[in-house]
Amino acid sequence: MSKFSPLESQVFSCYINNMKPSQISALLNLSKKSCENAISRVKGKFLNELEEQEVFILMRYNNFREIIRQIFEDSGEK
Repeated sequence: MSKFSPLESQVFSCYINNMKPSQISALLNLSKKSCENAISRVKGKFLNELEEQEVFILMRYNNFREIIRQIFEDSGEK
């Protein structure tokens, strides 16, 4: 996950902790669109690191945030 920019790390950390883009933008003093773009970039980077089969498994779950948060906690990142 070291491929994330500092902004992407901050935004995605908030996102996986169930904050909405509007809340993140207020907290980090960014536009909502900037937050949404950062979330999209990180999701793309994260999914690029996974094997195709793992991506299909993740996509079947509605709780994508919870899965990602657990992965970050297990890896010691947050």
